[in-house]
Amino acid sequence: MEGPIATQWRRDAAWAIVVIVAAALFLLEATARVLRAVGPEGREPPPDSVSLTVFFVLVQYMVPLFFVGGGLLCLYAGAGAAGIRIFPRREEMPTTWNLWNVARGAGVAYLVAYLAVLVLAQAFKGKSAEPFLVMANGYLVHLALLVFAVWFATSSGGSAGALGFTLKSWLGNLTHGVLSYVAALPVFYVAFLATALLMAALRIRVQPSPLIPVLREAQSPWLKWGAILLATVFGPFAEEVFFRGYLYQAMRRRLPAVSAIVINGALFSFIHLSAATFLPIMVLGMSMAYLFEKTRSLVACTTFHIAHNTFLVAMLYYVYALN
Repeated sequence: MEGPIATQWRRDAAWAIVVIVAAALFLLEATARVLRAVGPEGREPPPDSVSLTVFFVLVQYMVPLFFVGGGLLCLYAGAGAAGIRIFPRREEMPTTWNLWNVARGAGVAYLVAYLAVLVLAQAFKGKSAEPFLVMANGYLVHLALLVFAVWFATSSGGSAGALGFTLKSWLGNLTHGVLSYVAALPVFYVAFLATALLMAALRIRVQPSPLIPVLREAQSPWLKWGAILLATVFGPFAEEVFFRGYLYQAMRRRLPAVSAIVINGALFSFIHLSAATFLPIMVLGMSMAYLFEKTRSLVACTTFHIAHNTFLVAMLYYVYALN
């Protein structure tokens, strides 16, 4: 077999190997995290001080927001049922990439980030370097996802606008991002509490956020602020470009909106490698996919994501008394 067909076959085989290797590395990491979470050292209850602080946070902040969000959710549902246009008119852009393009982009991104982290781990050794390596890993993974999503989308004949890079109706989309986050809080809290009850029944200790040791052990302000910027701005933006602008639109070429929203939310949650928070993160992922479906702009879903992560970082500072 010679000629263009043979060349394309060899390219596809090479890409398939890249994707399989990246998936294998990812699943090994996921398995290791699950074993750490459910192992003997993971069955001790959290400190009472943390439990009490979480309880007071729930009472002081989350319960009032639950009712405010519930009211907004009812308004959204009522307006939609009445046929009132809620979201700005979206601008449809042709999607020229498919799920195979997305798989190639994800595989390359993960391998590049994985190799870069290995190099950094060899260059910076010792306990004091761990916060830096955690932050560097986060930046490298998100940067790779962002770069390769844009690269593979444009190389297949797409454009930045087709990915959702548009400022049309940006103020309305930004407003909907904030309001939709508040409206989604009741569903998020129900999923969070249901998961917490299940984890307690199974006596599985919820692993703390990897951001906590970075913020607690960072020896320089730039490292601490770099971690905060990653969690609240850069990470959400890169994830929205990949999961909503890139992956979701490839899914919509083959699936109806409801199926694409549910599967996109599940994949978004799975990539976070946390069984204890799978359901709450899936709810958030579905909410952001819904926003993208309605607006076809990254503004609304990115604003939603930034609002959530900023709120979580603020709660981490409050609960764990970080300086």
